[in-house]
Amino acid sequence: MLDCISYQLDGSEPLNHRLVILEKRLEVQCHLSQLLAEAETLEIAIEGTFKILCEGFHWRFGEYWSPSESGQELQRQHFWILPGLEVEIDEQDSIAEFSCGEGLPGQIWAKNKPLYFKNLVDNPSFLRQDFAQNLSLRHGYGFPISNRVQLVGVITFFTQENQVLDDELINLLQIFGEQLGLFIQRKSAELKLRDYADRLESTLKELKQTQAQMIHTEKMSSLGQLVAGIAHEINNPINFIHGNLTPAQEYYQDFTDLLLLYEQHYPNPHKTIAQKREDLDIEFLKQDFGKLLQSMKIGTNRIQEIVLSLRNFSRLDETGLKTVDLHMGIDSTLLILQNRLKAHTNIQTGKRKPAITIVKNYGQLSPIECYAGQINQVFMNIINNAIDALRSPELSLSEERSLKITIDTENIERDRRPWIRITVSDNGIGIPESIQDKIFNPFFTTKPVGQGQGLGLAINYKIITERHGGRFYFRSKLGEGSQFILELPD
Repeated sequence: MLDCISYQLDGSEPLNHRLVILEKRLEVQCHLSQLLAEAETLEIAIEGTFKILCEGFHWRFGEYWSPSESGQELQRQHFWILPGLEVEIDEQDSIAEFSCGEGLPGQIWAKNKPLYFKNLVDNPSFLRQDFAQNLSLRHGYGFPISNRVQLVGVITFFTQENQVLDDELINLLQIFGEQLGLFIQRKSAELKLRDYADRLESTLKELKQTQAQMIHTEKMSSLGQLVAGIAHEINNPINFIHGNLTPAQEYYQDFTDLLLLYEQHYPNPHKTIAQKREDLDIEFLKQDFGKLLQSMKIGTNRIQEIVLSLRNFSRLDETGLKTVDLHMGIDSTLLILQNRLKAHTNIQTGKRKPAITIVKNYGQLSPIECYAGQINQVFMNIINNAIDALRSPELSLSEERSLKITIDTENIERDRRPWIRITVSDNGIGIPESIQDKIFNPFFTTKPVGQGQGLGLAINYKIITERHGGRFYFRSKLGEGSQFILELPD
């Protein structure tokens, strides 16, 4: 039996020996073809190639070379040692870079064909005699890796035995090089295609997010315009009413004083006047009309406050960064959502839902520079979501419990800089742990179809983190409630 299938075939061997060698070489070729068909990466392919060829041909040591970024040199990228071979590779003993035409790799690169160097220690073309002597290497072999268009790498092998190459094996190595070259070309195309697909997917995702943000922004803009329009339409007549209440009170006081003078100077009026006075109950009118004017003034004051809150929420009269009071933005949002906080009865089920209590723990926040309209959008979405959690049919109200939303604001320090933290907490159903990592994903929603598009929190995240350089995160425990925290640099 032959010791090595890489011994030279020159026609002098017995036929059965030749058949054994050819059979082994065919087996190596089949294994390499299978490897290249199944390998996922170039690293796996190169490692597998070394293993198959070194074990199949009894070669002891292999190296993989590829052109540098400049294309002027070949650089060693990987080496492989036959298991059980007791040698130590000293990087100082081995040149890891060759120019075209230098050494075994460089000559293979220059001639673009398989080459064989014998007697490495005494071969002046080898250039690494110390390396060969330290590893007891006798002969070297190598072949180019080509994709039929250009050379993409070189593989070299070394043996400690007296082995030479025949023409048939040289042709086989040429085929191996072409197979590896086509594999690299295919993988490169796959990587480019995968990269293109990833970029396309990323672009599509960004497009969807942009579209979602545009839709949401348009909705909020429309809401802001509607709110601002209503505020404007209410503001004009209410200012007219409120402005006339003060002179009306003065006129009332003048008429009251005049009536008092008549009563003092004419204590016994005509019986018709006396009867009319009794019918009108003048004393009641004097007391009640004053109260009526005062209640109207209180009402118009309240309407003016509401109009101011609506204008603060819409912020249509402000563009760009503005210094604003965040507490005012929160209060304006709560005012708009006031109707959702009240107790009410579900018409379909007949179940009564209790009122939601708002607890404000406001700290001493200084005005902050921000995009006020966008921050108000964030407040609207977070508080709306908290209300949804407390109005969820999954929330059990069998036991005594009060529905509560707590809003905490405080000054904090982050990276030695002043920041502001706003926390909105609810004691609702909480968020299952299995979906918590998806909460900020665009179009992800746990609400029934038609009740949510999954845009709010994703856009909130972009507004806080990208637009304002802040942080937006949450904590939640199923059955106990959720906390949404936004932090902004002061």
